[in-house]
Amino acid sequence: MARKALLLFALISLVLSVTLALALPVQAAYTWTSTGGPGAGDGEGPLCAAYDSSRNLIYTGCVDGSMWRLDQSSGTWTGIGNPAGSAAAAMAYSGTVLYIGTQNGGIYRNVSPANSSVWAVMRTPNGVGVASLAFDGTRLFAGLQNGTVIRNLSPATGNTWQAAGTPDGTMVYTLDIFGANLYAGTGMGRVYRNSNPANGSTWANAGTPDGSIVFTLTHDSARLYAGTFNGKVWRNPNPSTGTTWQDAGSPDGVNVAWRGLSYDRANDVLYAFSHGDARITKNINPSTGSTWKSLGQLQAGVSSYYFAAPLFYDLDDNLLYAGRAIDPGAGYRGLLYKASIPSVASVSPKSGMIGSTMEVTITGANTNFQAPVQAYFSGTGIKVNSTTRLSATQVRANITIQTGARLGARDVWVDYGSGKEADRANRNEGAFTVTRSPNATWYLAEGTNAWGFNTYITIENPNGSAVNAKLTYLDPNPPASGKGIVATRTIALPPLSQTTVSSASDIGDVDFSTKIECLEGMAIAVDRTMFWTGENRSEPGYHSSIGTNSLSKRWYLAEGSSAWEFETWTLVLNPNPTEANVTLNYMKDDGPLAVNKTVPPNSRATYSMLADAGSTDASIEVTSDVPIAAERSMYRNSRREGSCSIGATSPADEFFLAEGAVGYDVGFTTYVLVQNPQDEENEVTITYQTQDEEVAGPTFTMAANTRKTIKVNDQLPANTDVSARVRGSKPLVAERAMYWDNGTGEAFHASVGLASPHMSFMLPDGQNSNGCETWTLVQNPNPGAVTVRITYLPQDGGDTVTFTDEILPAARRTYSMAGVEGSYPGLEGRASILVESLDGARPVMVERAMYWNARSAGTDTIGGFSD
Repeated sequence: MARKALLLFALISLVLSVTLALALPVQAAYTWTSTGGPGAGDGEGPLCAAYDSSRNLIYTGCVDGSMWRLDQSSGTWTGIGNPAGSAAAAMAYSGTVLYIGTQNGGIYRNVSPANSSVWAVMRTPNGVGVASLAFDGTRLFAGLQNGTVIRNLSPATGNTWQAAGTPDGTMVYTLDIFGANLYAGTGMGRVYRNSNPANGSTWANAGTPDGSIVFTLTHDSARLYAGTFNGKVWRNPNPSTGTTWQDAGSPDGVNVAWRGLSYDRANDVLYAFSHGDARITKNINPSTGSTWKSLGQLQAGVSSYYFAAPLFYDLDDNLLYAGRAIDPGAGYRGLLYKASIPSVASVSPKSGMIGSTMEVTITGANTNFQAPVQAYFSGTGIKVNSTTRLSATQVRANITIQTGARLGARDVWVDYGSGKEADRANRNEGAFTVTRSPNATWYLAEGTNAWGFNTYITIENPNGSAVNAKLTYLDPNPPASGKGIVATRTIALPPLSQTTVSSASDIGDVDFSTKIECLEGMAIAVDRTMFWTGENRSEPGYHSSIGTNSLSKRWYLAEGSSAWEFETWTLVLNPNPTEANVTLNYMKDDGPLAVNKTVPPNSRATYSMLADAGSTDASIEVTSDVPIAAERSMYRNSRREGSCSIGATSPADEFFLAEGAVGYDVGFTTYVLVQNPQDEENEVTITYQTQDEEVAGPTFTMAANTRKTIKVNDQLPANTDVSARVRGSKPLVAERAMYWDNGTGEAFHASVGLASPHMSFMLPDGQNSNGCETWTLVQNPNPGAVTVRITYLPQDGGDTVTFTDEILPAARRTYSMAGVEGSYPGLEGRASILVESLDGARPVMVERAMYWNARSAGTDTIGGFSD
């Protein structure tokens, strides 16, 4: 719910001797309904009122001196005493203490008005009536009918009053506290200013609006407003020193009621109450405008003598209240009326990420949206590109959340119509939230510059503006002991660019994990590549993995082996300030084996499958009592080559694997690794999607908590590009590993799949130079063709390269960064890759493979995705 309105005081007239009633046409406007009170007898018309926002209560003082309380929740009126038996002329409320000033000069307080009818005398009636009250948070001020102002410095408990001066000797109809000043409006038509109201009695002339009685004063954040007997509203743009008043229009051509102005600070709207015909109007541009919109009459066709001004807002329910004090046709019985104010009821979606352009549907309540319409979002950084009227109660705004926009909740409102029909839907406070992109923060569990390894991190900035990334390194030196944060670094990322960061100069020859944050909260993508030269090798080996943008208490790693000359390492990042209690559950062919670990705060740990589980093939489930990140690295043949992959955070009914190949010149062999983390059997079906068509794969049953390896070459012919779709009768996890040999020895890479395709993918690393080739693998699992757009974002920024292509239903395409003459362009050098589906709700699955030195080594990883 929106927060309660700030307390707004609105007081209604003492008995005047003049009646003004103009015959104006009745316009279709807001609907005013009676609350049924206060009271039920003559003389009980409300003359003044206050609002207790914390308890949802309304207090009114009436013509006969009776005091009443309305519980808005129940709609029940309760009498709370009659302290003086004289008209309750003015009211003030401190938030706990209710003050009342009466026509016979008495002033009273009730220290518990929410549940008491006991009133203490603060000033004995002396025949000099009270015309106005104001409370500044500490002191209570009273303006009297004889033109003097008095003050009480401790009104909650004290009864001592001091003279605070005489502005001009005529009745002080209204008082308003604005900043450090106290302002008074008088019967001579002037406004006066006391710059030292706490103990001074000097009043400076602040100007004469139009020479008629100043019935009411109120203010916004910069201006003072005056309502006069002549029916005009005036504003002073510099009330603390200036005396010039600007014409703010004539609300209804009838004198503005005593206390007949009410400023809504939350929505920047000024309301006016006309004395003669009980008509309420509003100005939605009070700081400069002079146009007023009619909100209807409390009781059309009844000429009434005295009326309460608009009393207050209940912003939770967007209700405006006004009181009728005297009705010649029904004695002195008064009523309090309410009307629903046009408001923003809901916003969809409720949030948006920095850097995004999006459509937002705004639904109103009690609105009549008419062109022109304009939506607004509070604060800076949200640009409204256009606003379109959909109906009387709904508009659509196209917005861009700009770089540097403040994170957090924003208010939403709508202006609509023009001229005298211009209106505003009250703001819905906090209805829309600006968020960081989920791709603004990334974690890399693996990384080392020791043991003969080198590590570099690649960051993709897909935004049209430059952003900054902060890298935080977490070092477990010595391994698994946890040294904590040892270094940070901030780098600038040019727009639409790739940036490569070497970690050696930052952290030295140690194992480490990394946290990468876009300081502006915008989307980036991060992956990490490691290279090394294995035993008896002249060329380096490589492996790579995308980072994760979220931590989890559970991770699944489908691939893994400590047999067949493999070594497998599980890398666990604990970026929390407390230790992580971790369990590695090795899911072997003959059943699970659980091993417990402890990872210190802000550190990374490395665990050997051979040391934990012996020589075996196994998937791994990693669980923790705090959110962590987990990856798996594998090496074979004395680290001649290796692979690495981030884990999956949860099993799913199906997994998608974009990469895969059978045969070709280096003899690709592809395996699908399926992990069944369930405590019961799982029926699994694999479907292959080749460059030409969909092909049925094997169906098999997996035992509980086991892993299964499927050799794709056994089902497909040579020279086939293949993606895979793995379905289970129960949730599962799937990875894919590829092996090949260019004549210099076996090499391999591997990657986890994803549980669903997505509309766009970011692939940070990519290179077409210095003996490196890069391939983008796109799987279309949809029953219809899909058009994709591929964009290369050059290292350090510059001109991008973009092309589109159509992929057949249930098929896979392979794109070389070198390009194919006559088909699509390429790029030479280094670049990140952005892949987008252009066909509405037809998402795709994307991976990136890179090879070095005539495919003597290679890497593969999924991309960072968004929808």
